[in-house]
Amino acid sequence: MLEDNSLSGGVPEAIGNMGSLITLKLGNNQLEGPIPDSIASAQALEVLELQENRLSGELPFGIGALFNLRTLRLESNRDDAVPGSGISGELPSTVGNFVFLQRFEIHTNSFSGPLPSEIGNLRRLEYFDIEFNNFSGAIPDEIASMESLSRFYLSNNSFSGAMPEGICQLELDQLVPDCDIECSCCTWPDVLGCNA
Repeated sequence: MLEDNSLSGGVPEAIGNMGSLITLKLGNNQLEGPIPDSIASAQALEVLELQENRLSGELPFGIGALFNLRTLRLESNRDDAVPGSGISGELPSTVGNFVFLQRFEIHTNSFSGPLPSEIGNLRRLEYFDIEFNNFSGAIPDEIASMESLSRFYLSNNSFSGAMPEGICQLELDQLVPDCDIECSCCTWPDVLGCNA
């Protein structure tokens, strides 16, 4: 665990050679560049934390090979003073392979495009935060399959349409929508200033 240091440079390609690595915590450093494709070979990983760095580029498609993940934290890699900074591109459909994932935190980056319908495979997910990105399109109905979901944050994106009614049947402790989403069961609109 090497979080909260002043590490710089990139996430090393050699990460992929660490086949027995269970926990990788490199949060709150000064790491730059993309997450290497080789990370897909570290298949024993259960905790991957790369938050609060200066990472960029797209999330590797092969990251779905990390099917043992319980925690994935990539939040706060965007620097608001640098347009387009942070992790970008669409969320790969392979994230649907994270069937043991409980915490998925990617807020404050530059992700874009729609959420993949495969996200509904994350039935053990409890905490899902995708705020402050550039996601767009409709919220997939499959999210209603995430039966363990407790906290769901999706504000400050560009979603459209209505929240799937099935989400309203989940026992959520907190649901913070995007202001442009029609949502009959969202109870925190004032937090976002949506009614201003």
